[in-house]
Amino acid sequence: MTLRTVYLVVALACAAAQARGAETITIQPADIRVVMPSPANSIAEQAAAELRLHLRLITGVEPAPLAVADEPAEGKFVMRVGAADPDDKEPLAPEEGRYAIGPAGAFFYGEGRSNGVLFAVCAFLEDQLGARWIMPGDRGIAFEPRTELKLSTGRAKWAPVMQERKIRPYARPGVYPQKKGYVEEFWDFVMPKEGYDQLARDLRQWQLRMRMGGHSGVNYGHAFNLWWKKYGKTNPEYFAMKKDGKREPEQANSDKYIYTADNPKGFQNIKLCPSNPAVAKRIVDDWVAAGKRTKWINVCENDSPPVNFCECPECRKLDVMKDGEKSGEHLTDRYVHMANAVARLAREIDPEAGAVMYAYNETEQPPRREKLEPNVFVVIVPTTAELPKLETLLGGWRQAGARQTFLRPNLILYYETTALPLGLEKQMFDVLQVARKNGCIGADYDSL
Repeated sequence: MTLRTVYLVVALACAAAQARGAETITIQPADIRVVMPSPANSIAEQAAAELRLHLRLITGVEPAPLAVADEPAEGKFVMRVGAADPDDKEPLAPEEGRYAIGPAGAFFYGEGRSNGVLFAVCAFLEDQLGARWIMPGDRGIAFEPRTELKLSTGRAKWAPVMQERKIRPYARPGVYPQKKGYVEEFWDFVMPKEGYDQLARDLRQWQLRMRMGGHSGVNYGHAFNLWWKKYGKTNPEYFAMKKDGKREPEQANSDKYIYTADNPKGFQNIKLCPSNPAVAKRIVDDWVAAGKRTKWINVCENDSPPVNFCECPECRKLDVMKDGEKSGEHLTDRYVHMANAVARLAREIDPEAGAVMYAYNETEQPPRREKLEPNVFVVIVPTTAELPKLETLLGGWRQAGARQTFLRPNLILYYETTALPLGLEKQMFDVLQVARKNGCIGADYDSL
């Protein structure tokens, strides 16, 4: 993890910060008190812990807590975490964090359904105290020691411009490397489970310090992995027709790969029949039966291998092929057709609902005939980081009617290799600007 990754994350955040107030006040570290409302929620507790940690590192003095929020604190500088400035009447935007500094103390607060108060503390630490987080873990905190704090009074706020700002972590608590495949050659270098869990926690904390997160509510990912298990016997017509005319999974390595309950990913081999209107109806019926937990219905096709797409005449009619193009190279129109059908049905039930589809591999390029319904959301997985090609790709989806999209690069290796990665930061930033220009409201990178 290096500074170049930090630059990327700052670009991903696309944050807006504003500050008012021209006076500078000097605070002695021994006079600082940190207090939270009672009861405090977990986000406020985490934000207060971050504030105390950084103040101790920067000043060498551990801030003393107040026992209760209304304890007398004459002559002290009280930092209230999770308490709003009583003079601030402006509504908070999603994920927004604010802090207000006056002669007697400071307030740190944020939009209540998010990490807003934590983001407020991080903005204060960065803007007022000069903290930087150059790698995960507390040893990655960069700062200049100070014997006193000089703070600018007034109110400041941080709010994300992009609704989603994510780089997927490569370590998660309780999920450990397995001694198989290429990992086995390097097993002596794999850290113990305790260290791996700590790394996972450090990664999560670092991402919060970078103000990653999201509030779009868009639900996506390969949606139909368990459909064969659920509908294979009763409704084989839902599934792709193979070249032999059968609608069933391709036989993979063994029966176990396809049929056993302990390996549901085996069902990724089978695709749907996107021309069948009964498929769209079943997707919407399942969404209703599940309680419409999100307004966005996931219609992203199952993952690779890049075979087993439907060969039925109705699906083939939906494809728009160029001269010399092989069958299956461009399948976007058939999947836009299905997403549109779902979007129309969903809109009849809930005017705010819509469908989410992938632009991924065989469906990466924009449709050639179909136009997207206004409530179809497209998650674009580009296979290039070249700016002219991205401009054409993203612009093409926009011209096809995609009003809202995510940038969802599948490989950071497009940017970084084992060679010297000079220019990585600017390239990733420029890619994000092209995405923003063409309607992307979020970025989801896979992975760190």
